[in-house]
Amino acid sequence: MPNTNVLNVFKLMKVAGAYWRGDSKNPMLTRIYGTAFATDKELKAYLTQLAEAEKRDHRRIGKQQNLFHFQEEAPGLVFWHPKGWALWQVIEQHMRGVYRQSGYAEIRCPQILDVSLWKKSGHWDNYQENMFFTESEKRTFAVKPMNCPGHVQVFNHGLHSYRDLPIRYGEFGACHRNEPSGALHGILRVRGFTQDDGHIFCMESQIEREVRAFHEQALAVYATFGFTEIQVKIALRPDKRLGTDVVWDQSEAALRGALSAAGVAWTELPGEGAFYGPKIEYHLQDAIGRTWQLGTIQVDFMMPERLGATYIDEHSERRHPVMLHRAIVGSMERFIGILIEHHAGFLPMWLAPVQAVAMGITDKHADYVQQVTERLKVVGLRVEADLRNEKVGFKIREHTLERVPYLLVAGDREMETDSIALRTLGNNEEAEEVVQETFLKVHQSLDKYRQNALFSSWLYRIAHNQCMDVMRMKQRTLESKAVTFDPQSGSIAGEEVSTDSSRDTVTQLADRTPDPAQKLDINEQTQIVEKSLAMLPEAQKMVLVLHDMQGLSYQEVSEIVGTSIGTVRSRLHYGRLKLRELIEPYFSNESAHVNFPITAR
Repeated sequence: MPNTNVLNVFKLMKVAGAYWRGDSKNPMLTRIYGTAFATDKELKAYLTQLAEAEKRDHRRIGKQQNLFHFQEEAPGLVFWHPKGWALWQVIEQHMRGVYRQSGYAEIRCPQILDVSLWKKSGHWDNYQENMFFTESEKRTFAVKPMNCPGHVQVFNHGLHSYRDLPIRYGEFGACHRNEPSGALHGILRVRGFTQDDGHIFCMESQIEREVRAFHEQALAVYATFGFTEIQVKIALRPDKRLGTDVVWDQSEAALRGALSAAGVAWTELPGEGAFYGPKIEYHLQDAIGRTWQLGTIQVDFMMPERLGATYIDEHSERRHPVMLHRAIVGSMERFIGILIEHHAGFLPMWLAPVQAVAMGITDKHADYVQQVTERLKVVGLRVEADLRNEKVGFKIREHTLERVPYLLVAGDREMETDSIALRTLGNNEEAEEVVQETFLKVHQSLDKYRQNALFSSWLYRIAHNQCMDVMRMKQRTLESKAVTFDPQSGSIAGEEVSTDSSRDTVTQLADRTPDPAQKLDINEQTQIVEKSLAMLPEAQKMVLVLHDMQGLSYQEVSEIVGTSIGTVRSRLHYGRLKLRELIEPYFSNESAHVNFPITAR
């Protein structure tokens, strides 16, 4: 802004009281907050962003979703609740995988170190006001504000050759910094935090390669979490710093060279570097246009020398390695706060603390809901069962406000998932395996489930595909199902057969079957239909099972098998014809010719 003449639109934001120079003994003054823009359009855009930011406030959403809380006894320190810690663990495990893929060895260093080490590292002279201290047995210790001196101690514990470099250490290190109370802001600015911290010990010739690898890795991680608009900046030497200008020139040139080789455009921030070296910063734009500074990689020629880190070069001489300080998400607390606000609390399914809530339409479905919940937990889904004596509409509204990605409502149709597998495969053991595989697929594919589709149809389709896989591999016949064929309609029907009442169940089915089938022994009839049904093409058999035995509509069957209603009708028609053709010879002794009309149901 060249001058205030360009500011044409003003807005008073708020007023507040403040003591002169922050001293309560001084008079109370009035602090006026306002903003100004060149055009009314810019002002409205800014006010809209503020309103949207308020809706997305991570503190409010964190309370709604029961993720974390603060209290006076621990200013700037977070109390993580089970759901919040579940979110933390998902992110940490993901970043731990990034460590492994990138060749980092994870380590763990002490929280408290003698001040002598912090004096050697330069933190005592340049960062003392931001550190916490404690004393024990006449020794002064500092709670670590950074992980780097500890990582150097691990590197120093052994002899390293130039052939060993680069050596990469990673740590989810808990740090504490004495931030002013007025600067604290939710989990975005805290006093105790954990970093996905890492340090690379390398030779000068390896800097460019390592920086480029980190850059590619960082962009991939940000894209995974939903950030695609990223600005790259280089923070240059501050006024208060260690080392000579020659070393700083060398460090800054190394970062510029690495970004240039990677074909990355960047801007520079004079005076914004760390006291021990310049750094590349990654600034991410969120869903409402705000930018957040997250990852960094810093070149440090000085700390390895100050702390005595060395390696043996190709001439058998000791040399100090270059130390690269790197973090992708930075403070885990801050990153979670940014994620919450970026997604407005509607976290992607893989990140959600509770990925799904299962509930029944009535109390009679409670046992099945519990069974479904346990099955989904076994395959790794973070799912809860809501068995409260409340109306299902009330539960849906409540969990929707909690931003649970998927609500699984179980009724009579969903309870038939087990029986559809049994009726299709005809074997209890295989059916149970298929049901377990079905719920594993539910876990793996839940992010593809369309909430406007019936969950039962989606579940049936997965079960159907699993059954088809088993049938293609084993071509097993149905063995444990009492099935009858209605020669008048050309349709089939079936019920589960228990060991205690199979005769009664079969008799009931047989009583509904008109002559001449009624004259056959019911066991023979069941065997005939099972054998004939197993001989049908898979596509025809599936629609017969779903429509005639399971009682699903044409629309539901079409969604499950993934084809049109017309194709379902056609498969059902020809399946019934084929089934009649296969069964008719068994009735030839009773009638020279039996006419079985095929009718669409």
